[in-house]
Amino acid sequence: MSNGYCIVINEDELRRRTRAVQNLLRTLARNAVPCQFARGLYNGGKVIAAHDGNNLQEHYRAWKFRTINPKVWCSYHELWKPISGKQDWFLYQSYLSLFMHAEDFHLKEIICLHCDPQEEQNRFKKGPHLHIVAAEHPISRSHFPLNYSHLDEILSDCHSLMDAIGNGVQILRNEVVEKYPNNPGLRP
Repeated sequence: MSNGYCIVINEDELRRRTRAVQNLLRTLARNAVPCQFARGLYNGGKVIAAHDGNNLQEHYRAWKFRTINPKVWCSYHELWKPISGKQDWFLYQSYLSLFMHAEDFHLKEIICLHCDPQEEQNRFKKGPHLHIVAAEHPISRSHFPLNYSHLDEILSDCHSLMDAIGNGVQILRNEVVEKYPNNPGLRP
């Protein structure tokens, strides 16, 4: 932890994050997922987001990419904020959302894997955790941590956190993307 920030990288590492994000998401898609910095600053920082090459004029949260299952799409972004007076950046949030095609052919968010390493109020939210978005309240607002018993180790550096997120991505591939029916006539 550097100056109270959990996950800190330097400017060069930040520039290389797009390739690291591509590698992180490789398990979900048939092909490499394009990743880039969104234009402008968001919440005082820089955003790296994944996309399929479409709708890049829209806000980065609207960017989606296809998975190995044609009925399941994803969005992913990281928000990095600068550390005042340094060439270093800290991870503010990392979000991966899975969407399914609803009956009206719109995408409906079903599950979200994310972390907010700087979260002070709820320790469950600091490390990778799941939200079952498609569930009813209060489950849809509940945080299910994946690494709570060894959270300090997971938050020790960027590599450790990304390994933990990568494990979560693999779980979502195995337990959601591969199992979700891809035939439009089938119901989950």
